[in-house]
Amino acid sequence: STRATMVAPMASTPRTPYLLSTISSSCVHSPTSDARTRFATSAASWLIRRSGLGLQLLAIKADVDAAADLGVSATFYQDLMIALSGAVVGVTGGMWASYFSFIEPNDMFGFDRSIGFVLMAVIGAVGTVLGPLLGAVVFVLLRQYLLASYPQLYLGVYGLLLIFIILFEPLGLTGLLRRLWRRLSALRGKA
Repeated sequence: STRATMVAPMASTPRTPYLLSTISSSCVHSPTSDARTRFATSAASWLIRRSGLGLQLLAIKADVDAAADLGVSATFYQDLMIALSGAVVGVTGGMWASYFSFIEPNDMFGFDRSIGFVLMAVIGAVGTVLGPLLGAVVFVLLRQYLLASYPQLYLGVYGLLLIFIILFEPLGLTGLLRRLWRRLSALRGKA
């Protein structure tokens, strides 16, 4: 009976491995590790974009048949990118769950969250490295303002913003900033 009392408390309390608890408590919850994770993800995206793999992906994006004629295996690289995207999303979801210690499907897969992810990419510029980061900053600031000022209308404003950007600025804020930079450079060159 003494042995049973010694074993029972150990069996009822789950033990977290030391490495997992260290990662969970020190890395995931600190703002500096969040910044490091964002930087590492952006750096990895930039490196992939500038590598041979990035050139092959750009060729596939431009024209799948022409890329195949050049020897690029479109199916392999598309599958590779789907797997890589799934891995990044899985790690991000794991960090989210660790940070909040709770996940609710309605919160993660609701319309509000889904349209938010789409707007972050579209506002910044789809297909660029820094565009979604810029779009996320603008989206969060806009969301905070809309929720504070117009809590009943914010989803409608999101929809109008999405339509407006797709129709009038398909390259997002990154494209707008590039165009402004070129105009300013041209004006400086004339002066």
